[in-house]
Amino acid sequence: MTTTTDTRTARTVLEQALTAAGIHWEHDGHINAGADWISIEGPLGSQIIVSGQRGVECETGYPACQHDGWGVTYSPTGEAEDHEGIYSGPAAADLDTDTAAAVTAIRGALRDTYASNGLATVHTYMDLSEHVDAPTAVDRGAELVAEAARDHRHEAPAQAAFTDAI
Repeated sequence: MTTTTDTRTARTVLEQALTAAGIHWEHDGHINAGADWISIEGPLGSQIIVSGQRGVECETGYPACQHDGWGVTYSPTGEAEDHEGIYSGPAAADLDTDTAAAVTAIRGALRDTYASNGLATVHTYMDLSEHVDAPTAVDRGAELVAEAARDHRHEAPAQAAFTDAI
């Protein structure tokens, strides 16, 4: 539970959780205007943005005790007008619990984006860890991608490997 004596910032907790999940992120925003967020670049120009909500909207560097839910948006093009909400944490959310839920939503969005674009990566296989034995899927996925790349009959070797690994 997040308490008033917690010295962490919400941004630090989020950054650590994203890093632990193997998700590359960048600190972004309009810093001079007091707005900051975490940006995650997905495949083919897609983008995910994470920031606080409600009283700390468009901020991430606030004290953990002020956390009031993460807001996560996704854009297939990376353009601001294309962003749609994919996760909205509850008011007065516990920072650690809310961060875990936000990271799960981010992983799901990345997995879906890779799959819908015919792309498969080790990151995609790791995201499927709740459904399959992750080390086996990664090893088998790498083998299948290599096989498909050698077989010129496959127009989309990564997609073939992704489908075969599941």
